[in-house]
Amino acid sequence: MVARDTGRWGLSEQAAWRLQEHLPAHPLPHHAFHVFFVGVGEVTGHVPTTVGNMGSCRIARGEVVGVEGTALTLRVRPLEHQGDRLLIGAEVLRHLPYDSAILPGVRPGSQVALHWDHPAMLLDPEQAEALDRCTELSLRAANDALPGLRALG
Repeated sequence: MVARDTGRWGLSEQAAWRLQEHLPAHPLPHHAFHVFFVGVGEVTGHVPTTVGNMGSCRIARGEVVGVEGTALTLRVRPLEHQGDRLLIGAEVLRHLPYDSAILPGVRPGSQVALHWDHPAMLLDPEQAEALDRCTELSLRAANDALPGLRALG
């Protein structure tokens, strides 16, 4: 049963029922699934539900290719959309500030988790692989439900 919270911090009843009607066969209890299926901003209304915001909110993996003072150069794969499907795009370089107290010992070759363009955590190889796998499973499940659920912008 879907909660009928119409308060400030929950989905509207209309949005909850719309999501319930389109729930994929294999939903995943992972942040990426919430971002892709529910849509960032849908619960609080604090940010628009756009592909750009969904890409920033998902926990993404970046490979460090350079460290310069308090900035990292990262190789990342952004979230994109093609037609009515979300996908992980080709690698691009991003330059982002970071806090050495949060990422001590970061160096070229390190894998980091990103959230809202903030390098937030060093990942070991198993964590990086698990993040990629959960992201792919979440995308697959959400894409099964996206046609007709909402327009992507």
